[in-house]
Parts: sequence; C-alpha cells; structure tokens
Amino acid sequence: MSNIAVLKEQLRRFWPIIPLTLVGYAVFILIPIFLQDNVLRENSVVQLIYMGNTAMRVSTLLVPFAIVMFLFHPLFDSRTATAFHHFSDNKNVVFWMNIIAGVALMLAPLVAVGLFTLIINDPSASGMFFLRMTVSYLFYFSVFIMAAMLAGNAFMAIILCLLLPILPYVIYSVGILAARLYLPSLDISSAPESAIIMGNTNPVMWYENLERINQGVLYVSFTSIMAIVLFIANISFCERKAERAGDMVVFSSVKFALVLLSSLIGAILLGDFLAERIIEDTSAFYGLMPGFVVIFIIMQMVVEKTFNIGNKIEQFLPMGIVAAVLFGGMFVVNNWVL
Repeated sequence: MSNIAVLKEQLRRFWPIIPLTLVGYAVFILIPIFLQDNVLRENSVVQLIYMGNTAMRVSTLLVPFAIVMFLFHPLFDSRTATAFHHFSDNKNVVFWMNIIAGVALMLAPLVAVGLFTLIINDPSASGMFFLRMTVSYLFYFSVFIMAAMLAGNAFMAIILCLLLPILPYVIYSVGILAARLYLPSLDISSAPESAIIMGNTNPVMWYENLERINQGVLYVSFTSIMAIVLFIANISFCERKAERAGDMVVFSSVKFALVLLSSLIGAILLGDFLAERIIEDTSAFYGLMPGFVVIFIIMQMVVEKTFNIGNKIEQFLPMGIVAAVLFGGMFVVNNWVL
C-alpha cells in the first residue's frame, strides 16, 4: 500500500473512536458544565482550561491508551504481526501512518471541547487549553506506543503503559528511600519531595503545578521528549521480529534491563523488610542480596512465563555483580566516607 492508502485504511477502520470520544466528552464534561448556573459554569470552564477537571484528566490517559491498543494490537498475535509489518513495503510507512492516524483520532474530538471553552472564555485561554491538552495527549500517546513496541502481548503492554509514565517517580522515590535506609548520614533534606517529581514528569498532574512552572519550557521539554520517544519507538518497530509476538518482552536487552531494575528496586524494599521484620536488630544491608535474589527469580519467571528458569540462571552473574557493586558501594560510603 502507498502512504495515503495505509492512513486511509486505518482511519476507515477506527473512525468510530471519534464519535465515541465525543460522546464521552459530552456526557462526563460538557453537559455537566452546561447544566450549571452561570457562576459555577464559568468556574468549571476555568478549571477545565487549567486541567483541573477530573474527567478531562482521566481522558488524557484513557484516550491515548485506547487508540494505541487499537492501532497496534496486531503486534501481539504471531498470526497478524507479520501481515501488519507488511501492510506496506516500508515498515517506516506503516509506523508513521499509524502515528498520524492516532493523532487525528485523538485531536479531532479535542477540537470540539476547545470550541466549547471558546464560547464561554476568551480565545487566548482556550488556545492555551488546546495547547496543554495536545501536548499532554501526544506525550502519553508516544509513551504508550513505546510500551506497545517493547511488549510481546497485550497484558505486558498494559503493565508497561502503567509503569513507564511513573518510572521517573518510582526511581526517584526508591532512591530517596535507599538514601534514608542505607545512607542515614547523607543529608537529603533539600531534595525535592516525590510528589513534585510526579507533578513535573506527568501532564495529568500539571493542574497542581502550572502556577509555579515555566509553561513555555514545560511544553518544549515534553514535546522534545515525545519526539525522542517516537524516534526510539520507530526503531523498535522496524527491528521487532514478528515471531516474538506473544512473548512478555520482545527485546532481550529490554528484558535484561527490566529484570535488573526490578530486582534492584525489589532488593531495596525487601531488604528493609527482612532487616526490620526477620533479622530485627541487624543492619538493613544484610537483607539486600537475599532480596535481590528473590526478586530476580520472581521476575525471571514472569518474563519467561514459566517456573522453569534453569537456563536463565547464568544471567544472575552479571546482574549480581551490578547489585554487589551498588550495594557494596553504599556500604562503604555509609561506614567509611560519610
């Protein structure tokens, strides 16, 4: 198929998403606001414009997620993955035409909401609303596409869609927890609160932060992140093998990184639990490596979808070395540096 033919085919198949989204906007956002008296209506529109409307914030996550799952669901079945990859002679065409189709499906209903805000508010405020929501939708759209490119089945795609947007928050929070538990002499009083990290890295949380954030820098930053994520997702799509459909994760390097990161985070959390609940008075450091081993085994069984992981034990050596260096470094710093 030609570029335009691929785009037309996807829009033909999934155009019902537009009226369904419009119905959702009308039922949960527009009609409730319209039925309010003038004062409440104006306040509600202002809240909507500044991303304080709960239903609109939910749609920021739900609409891009649904569109990604509809557009790229053939990748999760080995029988349809090959046909999907060969929708055109050029895999790049398939990927980018799906992106354009997804953007059209997302933004067309959003225009209607923008026009509604324009009726009650001034054009500049409505324009800023449309800009904020467009950046937010496209950011989550790109992140969810990245999740779909890495996952081999729909279940893992959903897990990654939940995980990737909050990954900076999770890593930061676990890092702060590790500093408090294992580096008690380190002064982290000036470190930002985890909630601030969550608000700065997730558009759905912008409502609490818009007044103290440079919005121009914010939009440029998130647009740049979106472009980088889509570029990596495009490479992943082109390198993805159809026969890996059905696996938990389709790339061995990503699987390795996922197991390692999960094991490190789990070791810190489980290590503290073991130290406090089982070993009691001894240092939390004694729980780190047992925790790492336990989470490593669990994660290997999850990503391989089997209890038989004997052939994956050799991966424990490089991961164990990383963990030993990290945990040993914290022990040295805590006892002899700080």
